[in-house]
Amino acid sequence: MIEIRPITPEDAAAVGRLLQQLGYAVEPLQVSGRIGQLGKTGSDPILLAVSDRRVLGFIAMPLSMRNQTRTPSRGTAFLESGA
Repeated sequence: MIEIRPITPEDAAAVGRLLQQLGYAVEPLQVSGRIGQLGKTGSDPILLAVSDRRVLGFIAMPLSMRNQTRTPSRGTAFLESGA
């Protein structure tokens, strides 16, 4: 069964591996810091898909202003490990 849950700084190593699979050069410490920073905003949720304690992917939903709208909207990005 796949569980969807909020990301935590402890997930940094697994998320870093997913990002590296996509070609991003990131270190777990950088990822952990960013997870902490985004968690503090309250407007940038990141959710993980987990199965048997293995991170399968994540979805980031940052709140941002756009030229074409008057109010902030959410952008979405989904990354998966190919599992």
